[in-house]
Amino acid sequence: MHLLIFRILQRMREQQQLQQQQQKERNFDSDRLASARRRLQESYKEAENAKKQRTIQVMDIHEIPKAKPKNSFFGKNKSSGSQGGRHW
Repeated sequence: MHLLIFRILQRMREQQQLQQQQQKERNFDSDRLASARRRLQESYKEAENAKKQRTIQVMDIHEIPKAKPKNSFFGKNKSSGSQGGRHW
C-alpha cells in the first residue's frame, strides 16, 4: 500500500516537473521572440537613419546660409607700402 502511494506521488512530481519544464520552454521561446523582434526593429531604425543621412538636401540659392570669415581675429591685411605689413 505504501509503495503504491509512493509511486503515485512520484508520478505526480514527475508530471509537475514536466509541466514546469514545458512552461519554461514556452516562456523562453516567447522571450527569445520578443528579443529578436526588438533587435529587428532597432536594425530597421538604424537603416532608416542611415538612409536619411545619405539623402541629399536640395536648397534654393537664397536659403543657403552665408559663410562666416574663418579667422576674424587678425582681420584683413591693411598695410600700405612695400613692407607688406611688417613693422621692423
